[in-house]
Amino acid sequence: MSDYEWSYPVEVETLKQGQVKHFELNCEDADIRAEVAERLGVTDILSFSAAYDIEAKSDGCRFLVTGGVRARLVQECVNTLDPIETLIEEGGVESWFVRDDAVISFTARKSRQAQKEGESMDAAPGEVKMLEEEDAPEMIKDGVIDLGELSVQFLALSINPFPRKDDDSQPFEYREFSKDSPFASLAELKNK
Repeated sequence: MSDYEWSYPVEVETLKQGQVKHFELNCEDADIRAEVAERLGVTDILSFSAAYDIEAKSDGCRFLVTGGVRARLVQECVNTLDPIETLIEEGGVESWFVRDDAVISFTARKSRQAQKEGESMDAAPGEVKMLEEEDAPEMIKDGVIDLGELSVQFLALSINPFPRKDDDSQPFEYREFSKDSPFASLAELKNK
């Protein structure tokens, strides 16, 4: 049983070193899409699909997932609260995974690599040294990469947090409060 709303587990141990395998996902279950919509804070997800390639690297412990997600969802306009249908097509998804039994300290590995190349791993004062995605992969749990959960995560990153209707060109307008409003007394204080 998965902890995720949409689970599409892939056992990566079945992939041979250097092999690339293609996966097509389509979330047809309306109940699952409703659970994902609730998690992501949108009104509804009308359709949700993804396509990925998983490449087993030649070292046998790293896996590169590339592909994209596509979804039609309904959100509320931040000004009018009217429903807006949005199409999201996010290509260029790239995520690295590593077997949990092959985990090494990537900071130590990067430090050794930098020493070989005569570079410093230290960031400039006030800066934080960021690792590349390949240098800080996600761990594979129980030999499985869950492409459903990966899809939900990339969809979440692609959603516009402040959607507006196309014909909603008016910025949010300040309005005066009526004398009966509890905010009227605050507005009067502001004007003093």
